[in-house]
Amino acid sequence: MKAAIVYKISIWEIYRESPDEETRSYLERGGRNLDILKHSAPVQKETLERTRKALDTAGIEHEIFYRAKLSPESVEDKDLVISVGGDGTFLEASHRVPAGLPMLGVNSDPARSTGFFSATDGSGVTDFIKNLSSQPQTATTRLQVKIDGQPVGPPVLNDVLFAHPNPAATTRYRMISPEVTPETERATRNSGLLACTAAGSSGWMFQEHGKLMQLDDQRMQYLHRGMRKANPTLTDAESIELESLTRSGLVFIDGDHTQFPLSLGQKLHISLGTPLTIVGDLNVKRG
Repeated sequence: MKAAIVYKISIWEIYRESPDEETRSYLERGGRNLDILKHSAPVQKETLERTRKALDTAGIEHEIFYRAKLSPESVEDKDLVISVGGDGTFLEASHRVPAGLPMLGVNSDPARSTGFFSATDGSGVTDFIKNLSSQPQTATTRLQVKIDGQPVGPPVLNDVLFAHPNPAATTRYRMISPEVTPETERATRNSGLLACTAAGSSGWMFQEHGKLMQLDDQRMQYLHRGMRKANPTLTDAESIELESLTRSGLVFIDGDHTQFPLSLGQKLHISLGTPLTIVGDLNVKRG
């Protein structure tokens, strides 16, 4: 068995090595929040080392990759991908993981990270990996994004946002499917359209008063943001599609790191995509 370990660099280390002098001087000023960041860095490194040792003990061959350096080629000969970090690290790693290759999340600092996708943490990773073959698995869907019929970006585990790049500006678009009405046929003016998977329903969509979905739910949920009467909609449709009426819109995938321009007249198509297998029974976290 071969595994790929994907790790994060702590915020403390990122700030300390920043080329920006103001960022580095921020660390020198100290303060309560900085003490928390400084304490978190060695905790995360310890979790990474415990994960590596647990794999050694279990006789599992492994390679270690910084999350920004992970590629599809990094995992093509692997049987398992292990994300050591929080949900951000898990999401970024999931973009490189094909269907059929399971992912395990190890929360590197549970005192400061929600780690919804994590089945264990540093204190439990040794026993978890020792019993890896008997651990439950959770299957969840991902989304596929197309612009004018051409696939763009990675498979989407959490959510997709189409919006104007300026948060104070109005986003304009016309729905093509599934809810063409006289009003939406003309134009929709709001803060953008947010669509999510079942996994993403506990994230941003939940903060927008969306519905919490079980992870095996095969539906999408979407919301016209910034509209007084808007409610998140669960749809059985396999896709939603809109035409941009915004001169310089952006499509954001799973946060702000992955984005694509969507110009005036271009069509955005969001559909059900390849599934992802997550090690651990994550539905227990739904309550």
